[in-house]
Amino acid sequence: MSNIGRRALEAASREIAALIVPALERMFGTRVGFALLVFDFGAKGHMAYLSNSQREDMISLVKEWLALLEGGLSTDPAGPRAEG
Repeated sequence: MSNIGRRALEAASREIAALIVPALERMFGTRVGFALLVFDFGAKGHMAYLSNSQREDMISLVKEWLALLEGGLSTDPAGPRAEG
């Protein structure tokens, strides 16, 4: 198990954000919002959060996303599967 450390995660997060923003703009042809959690798997691991959105907006979005997940939203990239 790794324990990368908060400073290393925060530094890496800034570098990742610098790559993500232009990549998303190229892919979608416009500015889009994103959020990313980066963490290590250590027993006392750390987490870094990055986003190009306002904190209050992200809190609302995460709450909505969690409600959808708890309600049974499929997270399978292939979409929902037909029953048997």
